[in-house]
Amino acid sequence: MCCCLPSACTSYTYTPTKVVPLAATPSEYIAQLNRQRFPGDYDGVSHVQLPHRQTTDGKQHELYDSATIRLGDSHGQERTAESPGVPNRTSAYYAYRRQTYVVPAIRYTHLVNCAAILANDTAELRRASQVMAARPKVPIYEETYDDWLGDCDNFRRHRGYVEIPLTEEEEQFPLAFSIAMYKDVEQAERLLRAIYQPQNIYCFHIDTKTSLLIHRVMRRLVGCFPNVFIASHLDKIKWGDVSVLLPAINCMRDLVNYHRGKWKYYINLTGQEFPLRTNLELVRIAKIFNGSNDIAGSMERMDMSRVWYHWTHRWSKTYQQTIFFNTMKPKEGPPFNLTFFKGELHGLFSRRMVEYVIKSDVSQRYLEWCWDTGHPSEHYWNVLNYNVKLHAPGGYEGPLNVASEYSFHPIMRAKHWLGMNYPGRVCAGREVRGICVFAVGDLPWLAGRPELFANKFHLTYEYLGLDCLEELHRNRTRGIGVPTLDESFYRRLPTVLYGRKDGLR
Repeated sequence: MCCCLPSACTSYTYTPTKVVPLAATPSEYIAQLNRQRFPGDYDGVSHVQLPHRQTTDGKQHELYDSATIRLGDSHGQERTAESPGVPNRTSAYYAYRRQTYVVPAIRYTHLVNCAAILANDTAELRRASQVMAARPKVPIYEETYDDWLGDCDNFRRHRGYVEIPLTEEEEQFPLAFSIAMYKDVEQAERLLRAIYQPQNIYCFHIDTKTSLLIHRVMRRLVGCFPNVFIASHLDKIKWGDVSVLLPAINCMRDLVNYHRGKWKYYINLTGQEFPLRTNLELVRIAKIFNGSNDIAGSMERMDMSRVWYHWTHRWSKTYQQTIFFNTMKPKEGPPFNLTFFKGELHGLFSRRMVEYVIKSDVSQRYLEWCWDTGHPSEHYWNVLNYNVKLHAPGGYEGPLNVASEYSFHPIMRAKHWLGMNYPGRVCAGREVRGICVFAVGDLPWLAGRPELFANKFHLTYEYLGLDCLEELHRNRTRGIGVPTLDESFYRRLPTVLYGRKDGLR
């Protein structure tokens, strides 16, 4: 069942937004909007708020409510400073702002008609292929971002970030996100822009193998937002081993220990996916879960060789690279006599489930035991969530056969494992390690999916697919061509029906 039909996506228009200044906004500040825009900017100019400012070490920074703010300097360093006298951003304040605020529109290209592509117009799909062949994607260079980020106010405005909570419902139900990335600053920044709301909180984990330039640029990027940070501990990620799990755990630990806030649910992402639901829809879906987690788990799908033996990396003379392999050395049994479940790395985690993962003795001992297992990212919190005797907050307590069937189509990701899920569907893109990398031809299908995010996209491959999906997402955020959310679909999910309702404070 779908939450949106592609035909519903053809009704939006592209009218440039207007400058809607508040009475207290100086005219000279508004005049700055006429400067040259960056490539890939949003189409038109929206209301801009005059920041409250102070000077620290000769640099200007915008002030926010929190007791401390992160200050990013030109060297990408991060420090904290007290911010006394900052106006309290109350609900009444935001209610006033919402009366005049216009969400920035985003339109990347006038070369194709995205509405026609989303409606599966074969002529427009063919034209898109011709355009991409004639004009390959050139990413925005890291050096360009480094230059742009010299002026945070200008960057946020010209890149079209949402400046205020768009509804009181969203304001009262903040979410937390982590984004694990190792390349493509542009793609990660566009993902942040799509999911960014000032009441939410965002954690980036950057692979330590990544270039120093990307690390520098990302530190400058997070310095432009009071609610975005880089994980306090970064790891080198190796395919298959426990390091794949660590970006999410590192961000969880920081969210629990240092950035507590009022967030209700946590969602872990990678830099190569994109939202299918707006923030308001995410909030309403999370409310339907009402403290339950959406974490996939299946006993039937579990490959027991991954936990019966020790696994490690070694150099392969055959492949001339490091490979992850089974040593065939038997491993001792798990603590607490746990039952194993296979699932996905990504999920929707209730606040108390995140605290359980970070603080409980059970989770810490099981993580230590998992350290030399095979692909622990596909069984770590799946085991915690599905072993009823652990009483994990928001955990699953229903029939295991129902959970196993659901694990093929978890609601968190539209992720096409070729030959495994979505039977009969043909991937319009290309296969990488058994996963469909989405192309323009996949958009009509994605536009009507009920999942929360789509995985995965490559920045330079079939780039109009990501461009048009971003345009669709922003138009839905702006209330243009928005389908009615089919809440009954989500209420019937096994993780909603059989999940514990104790995951929220």
